[in-house]
Amino acid sequence: MKQRGNPIAFWNFPVETGQGGKPYIEPELQKGTTPLVKQMRGLFTRNFRNEHHPRITEENFHGARAIISGDYKLVIDGDKNTGVELFDLKKDSAESNNLAKSQAALAKKLQLQLLEWQTSVLNSLMEADYK
Repeated sequence: MKQRGNPIAFWNFPVETGQGGKPYIEPELQKGTTPLVKQMRGLFTRNFRNEHHPRITEENFHGARAIISGDYKLVIDGDKNTGVELFDLKKDSAESNNLAKSQAALAKKLQLQLLEWQTSVLNSLMEADYK
């Protein structure tokens, strides 16, 4: 299996979008001389979202999340309260042997990387990276 250079993480935070918030870009400012999307039989071929990201905080760090680093995948499904799961994808592609207890140091390291990534996402969504 080819290894990824950097870890990749996933996070499903439990906040709904489209809660009736204001558009990110005012409709009048979206008008231009060049159409953004093509029309097919009078209908736009794409429907772009134009909304602010929902406000999230560190309280939203629970929920399903995972990080893959090298051969290992760490999974935390906060919704199911299954705890921390760690799998060696090279040796156990079916993810049936949880190594979280036997490789506790690696599990902790990946948990910290996942938390750092979530914090980075939070900072980006709340525009803290740009201030």
